Amino acid sequence: MIDLNQIADAVLDQAKEKGWGHTQEMLSVAEKISLIHCEISEYWFATQRATKSVKDTPEAELADILLRTLHLGKVWEVDFGKQPATLKNHGLLYLHRLTSLAYDYYRHKKNTLFKKYLNRLVWGVVALAESTGVDLRKAVQTKLEINKSRVWKAKALRGNYYDRS
Repeated sequence: MIDLNQIADAVLDQAKEKGWGHTQEMLSVAEKISLIHCEISEYWFATQRATKSVKDTPEAELADILLRTLHLGKVWEVDFGKQPATLKNHGLLYLHRLTSLAYDYYRHKKNTLFKKYLNRLVWGVVALAESTGVDLRKAVQTKLEINKSRVWKAKALRGNYYDRS
């Protein structure tokens, strides 16, 4: 079984190292939710065409959805060890819906529900990976390794940290 809390810790460590938002004050929830929606769409596109790029495969895009959601959730202290009782693979529209609902709860300051839906989203990605035969643990490890060597220019970066200027 994949240890989602352990992966979330690794993502947060990388966020600190790379200059991404790693506190609630630094991270733009709206921006992160938008990026999660983008990753879900990128997953769909990746399933529709072949690619030579290791970072644009369906496996890599599922890992991106998971990593972005874990990053946001870890900042908000979500415990990803609690699998929802009714976990099923409901597909991509379901993932989009969970993402939208999480943001709606955040917007209305219903933080308990916001965190609950981030957890559901993460476990929805796990279910999708299992149903499509994706080795999510391997895909996540690959993405974390790729990110180690990538360089972000903090002042020019848009999408992984909140620019307060």
